[in-house]
Amino acid sequence: MDMADLLKNAGFPVEENTHLKKDKKPLNKGKKPYKNSGNYSNKGKYPSGNKENYVHAPYNFVPFSKQVVTRDKSELIPHNSVDEQLFTGEIAYDITAKTPIFIDNGKGGFHQNMYGDYSIPGSTMRGLIRNNVQILGLSGMADDIDDYSLMYRNVAAGLSKNRYQDILGSKLKQISKDVKVTILKNVKAGYISNENGKYYIYETVPVNLGSDYGEMNYYPLSEKTIIYDYLDSERNYFYEFFDPKNNILQNEFKPRKQREAFVKRPDNNNKIHYKGEKNPKYLPYYKEVSYEVKDLKSVTNVGKPGVYSKKGYVVSSGFMNEKKVVYVIPEIDRTREPIQISEKDVQSFQIDYNKRKNKLPEKDRTGFFHLPENGETKPVFFIHYSGKLYFGFTPRLRVFYDHSIKEGLPKTHKEGMIDYAKAMFGYANDQDAYKSKVSFTDAIYSSEDKPAFLPNCSVVLGEPNPTAILQYVQQNPTKGKGSITYDMEDFQLRGVKQYWIHSKIKPLDNDVNEKIASPLHPMKENAVFSGKIRFRNLKKEELGLLLWSVTLRPESCMNIGKAKSYGYGAIKLNVKDVNIFDLEAAYKAPSLYLSPYVKVNDVEEFIHYYKETVKKQIGNKDIEELNSIKEFFVMKDSTNLPVASETDYMTLNEFKDQLRNLTPLPVASKVVSKKN
Repeated sequence: MDMADLLKNAGFPVEENTHLKKDKKPLNKGKKPYKNSGNYSNKGKYPSGNKENYVHAPYNFVPFSKQVVTRDKSELIPHNSVDEQLFTGEIAYDITAKTPIFIDNGKGGFHQNMYGDYSIPGSTMRGLIRNNVQILGLSGMADDIDDYSLMYRNVAAGLSKNRYQDILGSKLKQISKDVKVTILKNVKAGYISNENGKYYIYETVPVNLGSDYGEMNYYPLSEKTIIYDYLDSERNYFYEFFDPKNNILQNEFKPRKQREAFVKRPDNNNKIHYKGEKNPKYLPYYKEVSYEVKDLKSVTNVGKPGVYSKKGYVVSSGFMNEKKVVYVIPEIDRTREPIQISEKDVQSFQIDYNKRKNKLPEKDRTGFFHLPENGETKPVFFIHYSGKLYFGFTPRLRVFYDHSIKEGLPKTHKEGMIDYAKAMFGYANDQDAYKSKVSFTDAIYSSEDKPAFLPNCSVVLGEPNPTAILQYVQQNPTKGKGSITYDMEDFQLRGVKQYWIHSKIKPLDNDVNEKIASPLHPMKENAVFSGKIRFRNLKKEELGLLLWSVTLRPESCMNIGKAKSYGYGAIKLNVKDVNIFDLEAAYKAPSLYLSPYVKVNDVEEFIHYYKETVKKQIGNKDIEELNSIKEFFVMKDSTNLPVASETDYMTLNEFKDQLRNLTPLPVASKVVSKKN
């Protein structure tokens, strides 16, 4: 079983997990452990005899704050306010790259401003510091998480296998003494139509395959049947629509010896199955046809439209190993009331597709899998189950989880609340908006020497995704539920994703598929950039929070740019100057005052003031003792890093073991403690 099969079978979208590393050696089926880069023991198959040691990632999570410090809307300071108790000024800071850094200009080169200076955009720095303000400011996260339902397909095994099979109505049916087939009793075929931006599903003309087939109203047609019919020279070819010259089957029309065409499947009790020979020119499609049916459910002829008595479409989806079936769908019935798809389901489907489309094999990006354009109608498969509608372009379609991602937030993180992050960085919603009180200049390259670059290279950039349930969702084995998924009422998200800091970059794989790789042109470590943060009308505690979010702790680093999972972009921020506008000097001086700024000599005073202020707001608790804050600083500590193997993506074998044992990703502090 290859990587794609494993991920699909596990319920994880394979296109979103291409960052998983291939094992250079096959899975060791004996008692000796397979090797990772940690310590090893022969006590079992896991490193150091601990089954959790194989679960690791280049990222981890800062838990969501249980307490959210809210602000009343009346506390928001008008931008035209002039008040001696408010602070206006700027923070000048330096960024030192501790590892090579790459800020992409969108064309594979290092970012430059309009004057040609190498720089880190102000928007990049704003996003970085705002994230720190949210965590250190105990802010709500509801407005930063999209409210949509994830989708998954679970073909054979994994976290939601039983749930998935129930939705599809998957049942084994005995069709002869020695043959059983899987019937998807809840899956129907129809047609999805885009009518002025609204999506509707139309049913087919009525089809009755018998009670054993449930809602099923389409005809699976084996490619083996088509090919053998063509290769049998003693009779006519009844499936002339599938002309070998058109390359529209997943298998080639090549005669094979009986011993070659049929093979044993060791993973299925050595059952014999048809293997065939892969057609490299195959693309997924749906095409209009005519056809004939015998005994209610057996398609005997398929030809061009108008040749046979029945009308419909042939559908053949994306290539899958050992998938040897096309589907014949009866014609549309526009006399019946169509089913309107909710806007929320359309949005969730589109988000899911957009996350996967660029990672599909290039030749499969034919438009087969996307929603129809306005005025377009195309075949679809759909399910009505427990009051919910599921739809997709193959019978084993991707289905929605019962709950959206946002439902996994703590109840204290409510939408629309005002907190420190919104009061400082602004917000906009359907009701009102508030302008940001902070702005960021570009951080310009300011080292004395000319910038030095590493050689150009390419890297496959894996993007962590919430479909990795054992990473993103809190697990609680003590409840006896096994793995907690988005289908469960009480599921909780792990927190805010953060990448680990690295002391040096990791070696890149020389054997990179350039079609899916991203170019890197990294600047060498020790490069220095200088930037400014301008602020207006901040309260003293807000300025303290902003300064804390910039300075963190002496041992802290942050990371920005591309390839953070490989160690690129570790940076250290150093505040050079904090200057505050002196309102009294500027407006009450007897003559023109050209330098109305006062330098802040004690940054820690403002930070301490914020900590004391928030301490009163959270029941006299020390903010630095909160779990979310402690875990945040664990991940920023450049002096106490995890061992290198704990910040790699898992190999395929490790990932397979994680799914088998339902072992979650350890929390950040536990990852660091492993080396001790």
